[in-house]
Amino acid sequence: MKIILREQQLENLAFKFALDKLNNLSFRKHKNKDFDFFVNGTTDADNGIEADWVPREGYHVLIGNSLFRSVRDLFGLSDEQTKDAFIKAFFEKGIKKIAEIDSLDFSGFNPDTYYVEDDELHEHIIKEQFNAENVYPKSEVLKLLKGAPKELRDMIKTLPSIPCENDKGVKTICTRISENIWVYLTGRY
Repeated sequence: MKIILREQQLENLAFKFALDKLNNLSFRKHKNKDFDFFVNGTTDADNGIEADWVPREGYHVLIGNSLFRSVRDLFGLSDEQTKDAFIKAFFEKGIKKIAEIDSLDFSGFNPDTYYVEDDELHEHIIKEQFNAENVYPKSEVLKLLKGAPKELRDMIKTLPSIPCENDKGVKTICTRISENIWVYLTGRY
């Protein structure tokens, strides 16, 4: 016996599966409206969800790559269909204002954080390494700037949104950052 599913039925099954995944994760809402879903007792980014509240935009949601793929691959969906399934699941959970949703693979993401004592040499190394043309995952930059000094947090509004792909072909939103932000993110501010 052959069962034929229409695309709408498939997307509806994916939504229910994504909702089931959310229901099996621990939900935590933070004071600043941010929230996350993680497996009980862990902060495993690859199997969890983190969301940052951006005023006048909504939530910027980052879904761990393994969690995202578990829904996408099971139903043979495109990335956009998978994002739609998660958005419907968030709506069902009462989370309604979603500005963007991305999935990132964190394997291989290891920024240089070495420290040099000599200030003059330190300045020289920073100038050598900073490249204004480099792009970085926007959701990660936003997350890392949450605790930054006010003058750096004010720069968040000016960060461009640039569609990009990581080395594994996962589509996401990236941004270019100023040297001040780069210095802060590398622990030298």
